[in-house]
Amino acid sequence: MTDNQTKQHIAQRRLLNIKRTLPQLTVVSMLAAIAITAGDYALFSHDRAFYWLMALLLLSATRLLVLNRIIDKDMPLSRVQRAAWAVRLSALSAGMVWGASTFYLFDTGSVAHSLFLTLVLAGICMASLMSYWIWPALVSLFAGGMTLTAGLGMLHRSEQLGVVFVLLALSYLAVLLVTSRRVNSTYVSSLQLALKNREYETRLQTQGEQLEQMQSGVNRNLSFIDIGRLWSWETDAALNVTHLSAGFNRLTGVLLNSVLGEPLEKLFPDDPDNKNFRIAELFRRIEARQSLQDLEIMMTRPDGAVITLSVHGEACFDSNRRFLGYRGVARDITTQKAQIRKLEFEATHDSLTGLVNRRSFLSVLENCLTCLDGRFVPFMLVFIDLERLNIVNDTAGHMAGDDFLQGLTQELLAFQSEDVRIARIGGDEFGIVLIGTPEDEARRQVLAIVERIRGYRYSCEGRNYAVGAFAGMVQVSDAGVDAYRLMQQANRACHKARSQKQGMFLTGQAALEGAGDESDAHSVQQMFDALDNQRFVLSYQPVAAGDGSVAHFEVLLGQLAGDGEAHSSGQFIPAIERYGAMGQFDRWVIEQTCRQYADFAARFPHAGLFINLSGSNLDDEHLFDFIREKLAAYAVPRDKVCFEITETSAVNDTAKAATLIKGLRSGGCRFALDDFGTGMASLQYLKLFPVDYVKIDGSFVRELKNSVVDQAVLKAIAELSRTMDFAIVAESVEDLSLLPMLRSFGVSYFQGYGVARPQLLDGWMKDADSPVVAIKTAV
Repeated sequence: MTDNQTKQHIAQRRLLNIKRTLPQLTVVSMLAAIAITAGDYALFSHDRAFYWLMALLLLSATRLLVLNRIIDKDMPLSRVQRAAWAVRLSALSAGMVWGASTFYLFDTGSVAHSLFLTLVLAGICMASLMSYWIWPALVSLFAGGMTLTAGLGMLHRSEQLGVVFVLLALSYLAVLLVTSRRVNSTYVSSLQLALKNREYETRLQTQGEQLEQMQSGVNRNLSFIDIGRLWSWETDAALNVTHLSAGFNRLTGVLLNSVLGEPLEKLFPDDPDNKNFRIAELFRRIEARQSLQDLEIMMTRPDGAVITLSVHGEACFDSNRRFLGYRGVARDITTQKAQIRKLEFEATHDSLTGLVNRRSFLSVLENCLTCLDGRFVPFMLVFIDLERLNIVNDTAGHMAGDDFLQGLTQELLAFQSEDVRIARIGGDEFGIVLIGTPEDEARRQVLAIVERIRGYRYSCEGRNYAVGAFAGMVQVSDAGVDAYRLMQQANRACHKARSQKQGMFLTGQAALEGAGDESDAHSVQQMFDALDNQRFVLSYQPVAAGDGSVAHFEVLLGQLAGDGEAHSSGQFIPAIERYGAMGQFDRWVIEQTCRQYADFAARFPHAGLFINLSGSNLDDEHLFDFIREKLAAYAVPRDKVCFEITETSAVNDTAKAATLIKGLRSGGCRFALDDFGTGMASLQYLKLFPVDYVKIDGSFVRELKNSVVDQAVLKAIAELSRTMDFAIVAESVEDLSLLPMLRSFGVSYFQGYGVARPQLLDGWMKDADSPVVAIKTAV
């Protein structure tokens, strides 16, 4: 606390003491004044004494009001100074009023009366000064004012008595001043001591709080050390362990006494298997007096568990740079390292099968293409694509499908070795790299893998499930190729094996590179280019009933060539489906068909429309809303629309597909299963999807007269149609002489070039009559 603050505090305490004692002092003084006035009036009948009493009452009341208003414990310094001057003025005024009593009281001229008056005034002065002892200035002002006015009053009565009174009063005043100064000194000293004590107490309290915070911080740090699985260690100059914290025993399981005082090698021991490959690095740094930062070493606990430690340490030196030892900490990072390894494994491996994933497989390819030792080792890249895995998912559930893949992976792991790397690169796709394997041996191994996959059986709820497999191989003989390019070639080779119904298809590294313009990617790009540049058109091919009338038209997607003719885009559809890009083209066909329906209905009011839908789009949750929106927008009757599902196009989610089909059929639309009999899921789709028509693939129609097998197939389908209530449409009818036989097998509708070729709607509109259908001539 500064000197000004101390003075201000002392002045405040003085003023507050005066404010506290002033009411009692005023009461005592007024009682004494009333008694004196009453005695004077009783003895001498002086009326003037009452004027003096009224003046004293007025002064006392004014003092109480003024001092109570201006004196407060929270006064600023400037207000303290004003209050002090007001108190001084009130003390001087009070003394002068009391001294003025000599002019009004006991005015007889008698020496006895005057002496009595003097004694009375002295007693009153003593009583009045009781509250002023701690303030010498107030004592001087009160006593001096009273002595001055009383002395004048005595001189007025008797010069000799006045001189005596003044001398006595001055002597008395001197005694009062000396006493007041001593009292004031004691009072000020006590206040200063109290202020210092309070300051010391505040400082001690603050320091105590700081110590508590420091202790709390130390405890918190110790807690953090325990939570962080840390322990500290120290050595002397001879590198003997001199200190270990309690965490060492808790984390390592080694007793402190067995290590304290021992060489540092016992704290960080090596092992026979050389797992602590960083131990040598640790002691090399210590020997060179270098710092240890995040040095990871491994330690085997007495229970056999291996933990990983991160060691930190600094060399300690005195002022003369003399080595004193090492001081550091060690942290158990076993859990963190395990988590890092887990994350690394999850980032590079498939979570379901545990095989390396597509990204890691690309790294394997890039490593094979990198000649690290200056020598390239030829290898085989293999793509394996599973068939009918979706049937397992749709029939037994996705959990069963996952179990199937896990069991199949165990079969594949039997082939994995240092030179055979297997990865899962897609939902039902696997990749294999055979390093340094001759072609004949590679063929044998790949065929063995394909046969192992086809022979695998998975049992669930009393049923056995199996899948097919096709493999595409690329023989890589030099490093001059991109890894992504190799994967594309292997993928195309796999599709080639599927299309040729072979188990495996082998190609050289450069065999497919020249066919880039005919590849799937080029086909898809060409189709999107035609879509963006509005080169697509719709062709309509009649579907005739048995009497030769046109019952339906199938809407076909075509492209405008340079000669203005429309050419079929069917050759590009498989590639688009493989790339999963068929959704945009299906939507374009649906919208354009709906847009042209008004013109179509004006020409063929009784005919319906067959619109193709890719099976891969049937799980699109928004396709149902899109179809309903377009049918409503163009006022297309739903009973005039039949959607064809290509049986050879894989359905990704049969449950969602069945929901969409049932939803559209409940609204009036119809469904047909196209290319029936060419895929592996024909009967399964008939069971899952409610259809109104089944379109027999042309491969069963063209050789019907000469093929007993085709005839048996048609008879079986006819039997199914009677049981499941669907109509049969024969596709690719080019020979009208087949009509009687087809009718005998229960075929209701016919489609093909022998019936009528597709053409644009404008071409059909130019005919005045119904389209000329050749089937009429054969009826």
